[in-house]
Amino acid sequence: MGDPVQWRNTDTSGHFRPQASQLATAGLLVSYLQVSPQEQGFSFFHSPQSAYTRRGDPIPHLQSVTQAETPPPELIHKLRNTTDPVLCCALSYCILFFLNFCCFTSFLFKTLTLRYPSTYTYTHTTFTMAPTVLHLRSETKPLEHRSALTPTTTAALIKAGYVVNVERSPERIFDDSEFEAVGATLVPEGSWEEVPKEHIIVGLKELEEKEFPLKHVHVQFAHCYKHQAGWENVLARFPRGGGTLLDLEFLVDERGRRVAAFGFHAGFAGAALALEVWAHQLTHPPSSPFPGVASYPNEDALITNVKKALATGTAAAGRSPRVIVIGALGRCGSGAVDALRKAGVPEENILKWDMAETAKGGPFKEITDSDIFVNCIYLTSKIPNFVNLDSLQVPDRKLSVVCDVSADTTSPFTPVPIYTVATTFDKPTVPVEGLSSGPALSVISIDHLPSLLPREASEAFSRKFPPPSLTPHG
Repeated sequence: MGDPVQWRNTDTSGHFRPQASQLATAGLLVSYLQVSPQEQGFSFFHSPQSAYTRRGDPIPHLQSVTQAETPPPELIHKLRNTTDPVLCCALSYCILFFLNFCCFTSFLFKTLTLRYPSTYTYTHTTFTMAPTVLHLRSETKPLEHRSALTPTTTAALIKAGYVVNVERSPERIFDDSEFEAVGATLVPEGSWEEVPKEHIIVGLKELEEKEFPLKHVHVQFAHCYKHQAGWENVLARFPRGGGTLLDLEFLVDERGRRVAAFGFHAGFAGAALALEVWAHQLTHPPSSPFPGVASYPNEDALITNVKKALATGTAAAGRSPRVIVIGALGRCGSGAVDALRKAGVPEENILKWDMAETAKGGPFKEITDSDIFVNCIYLTSKIPNFVNLDSLQVPDRKLSVVCDVSADTTSPFTPVPIYTVATTFDKPTVPVEGLSSGPALSVISIDHLPSLLPREASEAFSRKFPPPSLTPHG
């Protein structure tokens, strides 16, 4: 059942519309007194049309106003020519009593209508609102295990009046049965393409690169609005099909801060992975690439692995790594700093930079003097580079690992223009080419780092989703 709709029979000025019997009775009184209806305060009797409203919001007119019944001419003539004052007084009091009774019953009816919401029928016509249908699609990006909706948030949405359809998924961290247990309807994987246009398609990462037009409303991270490679082709599919893109990257609150984001867990996973890469460099020959990684069941399992790797690397280097985090005061940077601390990096070895430290403009020598650089800055316009190929060509460079959490590989706004290849979980790093001195330098640029901790990341994200703009009407 959809959200019950409360309809009120009103005129266009918002007053309750009097019925024909009321109009006729009032017409007798006005005719007897030989004055116009407007002079007696009955202007609402002449409302030109009627509207039905849903809790005060006008919708298209459904029928015309019932016109007042005109009293017989002989009755009006008789009333106008009577000379009996007692009859006039008694008639006036009766008519006023009747009008007051009608007003009271109208008021009582409206009060009960608002107090007890249900579906009301007028002239044998019932009005209901169809429920909003959310369709959670299965992610197609390799090794993407997160979910925009969790069983917990799905249960809350169903309770709020939504219908939630969930595509079966072999990759999602949550079992299909977890969604079914809270009332969602399981549907085949990839079925979103064929569902009615009115359904809202919910996902996380970008859709597969196909050519067919998009007719639905899509809620997702599209990765288009910073001129990433292929953005024109992606966006062109929506106007061709009459669809709409609601990009979660640009869902912000009144202060301009993103509402639903994976920033904290992106920074956490990126910093943890950077520590593992640093340790691998110290314990393996340069020709041995860092192996592929897989999602962890929880944060504790990830930190346990990172601590082991860090201990091995620290023993090989004879010291702890020095790590610089730029954007340390934001959600992403906070996650990175939290991971470094939990892994056991000494506090004095963590350089926490933000806008104040970068205000002078880069490149920054403090980056090349560190072992690891974690970039947690989100940019929509160009600023001086934090590091570039020229700044890396110094003989005393210690920097050997860069984790670009923003992963804006092809964006013209990137402040880390030292690589051009996005990395993946099965190939987490890419080498920086063209360096003439210093250690080998590896870059991590995985654009779905939070999927390293899919359950915690999904739970944290979904607590902020869906936004109020998707809340059921009423």
